[in-house]
Amino acid sequence: MANQQNPKTDELCASHIPALQVLMAMGYEYLPPEEALRRRGSTSEVLLRDVLVEELKKRRFSWKGKQYPLSTNAIDQIVRELASPRLGEGLLTANQRIYDMLTLGYTVTEFVDGQKASVTIPIIDWDSGGKSGSPTENNQFHVTDEFAVKRDDPMGEDTRRPDIVCFVNGIPLAVIECKRPDLP
Repeated sequence: MANQQNPKTDELCASHIPALQVLMAMGYEYLPPEEALRRRGSTSEVLLRDVLVEELKKRRFSWKGKQYPLSTNAIDQIVRELASPRLGEGLLTANQRIYDMLTLGYTVTEFVDGQKASVTIPIIDWDSGGKSGSPTENNQFHVTDEFAVKRDDPMGEDTRRPDIVCFVNGIPLAVIECKRPDLP
């Protein structure tokens, strides 16, 4: 009997591309890895910073019956908090802070007509306030593949490259590792 081999299933074709197709069918906009890198500036940054800033510029807060846009200082403060989660306080505390920011919003101080206002700004719009009644209308969804992230390690630099990363408003919320179906 001849040596019978199983057909090779390339991970890219067998799981990676189908997963991307499903996500794009769900409304995620595909960003090639080069475009994702351009939008974040360096491989040590995990946020799609320009997407996040663009979304925050759309946010409004209400003060004494009027709507106001966020100031540049408030936007910068929110981006800084998300980009550098103060890991020195412990991973659990940092994760809780980021979770609270994403689910409850972030409180910033704004000055309106010389008066100080503390307002909570949603980072992700969870309400169905759009025309279609869907929160997807008020957020940006992106997906990219082979998202290289450099991290500093005591032993030197290390680069991680997850297969697929899903972003909401420029914030990475899901990492997907694709595996071939023929692996044990």
